[in-house]
Amino acid sequence: MKQFIFILVVAIYSGCSQQSSLSTNDQTFVDIHAFFESEIAELDAKQPLLFKQTKMDTLTNTDTVTNLKWSDELFPFLDIDIKPSVWKTDFAYVEPNHENEPNETAMVFNTTNPNQRVKQFKVLKDENGAVQRFSATIFDDGKISTSKTLISYTKGVGYSIYVDRETKLMGIESYRIVGQFINTTDIKE
Repeated sequence: MKQFIFILVVAIYSGCSQQSSLSTNDQTFVDIHAFFESEIAELDAKQPLLFKQTKMDTLTNTDTVTNLKWSDELFPFLDIDIKPSVWKTDFAYVEPNHENEPNETAMVFNTTNPNQRVKQFKVLKDENGAVQRFSATIFDDGKISTSKTLISYTKGVGYSIYVDRETKLMGIESYRIVGQFINTTDIKE
């Protein structure tokens, strides 16, 4: 009986004392959600003209639009809310591969957590540390549908949202939204 208790205590102790194998991200935290909240407030205040092209499967629509509700327009960007603790444990900084992407100057972060929706994102900052460009790759794998979303935003230029989705009922569908600011002098810092 003493042997059993000894083995049980050793098993519990060694199970509790194992160090986490998760790598930590030592890069300075970039609050993506706060960046987009700020951008949306600025866009709501200035209401720049937007050249917008939408494409759903084979149907394409192009228009110049004004007076948008920017929180609706940029909702996929607001949906990314990475907290500092998740930043440290779920994402790892990746050195840019200049052989494959010789012009890449953004910081690249890949997920280390297979359950994380955001699989990769890139952040380009200016010389003052302000975010200038952001892009992300997002995978959603549900019981009814799976999707891959690519989003990109460049301050003062515009944004793009590409979604490829496969649903059990509707099959494969894709849509693209590309928005380009027409009067960019009002929204650049």
